[in-house]
Amino acid sequence: MAKSLYTPGPWDYSPYVGTPEEIEQARKHGMEPIRMLSNDGQATVMAGAGDDHKPVARIECQIRYKRGQGHATDCAERDANARLIAAAPQLLEATQLFLAAFSGTDPDKIEDTDPDSAKAIRVALAAVAKATP
Repeated sequence: MAKSLYTPGPWDYSPYVGTPEEIEQARKHGMEPIRMLSNDGQATVMAGAGDDHKPVARIECQIRYKRGQGHATDCAERDANARLIAAAPQLLEATQLFLAAFSGTDPDKIEDTDPDSAKAIRVALAAVAKATP
């Protein structure tokens, strides 16, 4: 596999500031955890850890909200999109591993396999082609 050009994973997303334990403790004490959203409702997918923790994507809220209140707006679609984007490096790796398991499969002879496997291989090949140069 060629060296990737994208920011290395793992990537993560949380709508709240703090570890899961800190968030749980805040809620146990009747406090709502601090939301990690911009005033316009953007969520951020982060990469790295510690000093290397940096943003890789910002995801918009897809519903209307009062100006300046995006950070206080629940937006399930934005959060689902952020989780999917955060999983992208792992999904790409898993897809590449899946294809490596079928390394003997000639793309021109995919149709010789059972229909479900052929479809899975075609979809995987297309996804990797879309994600890599």
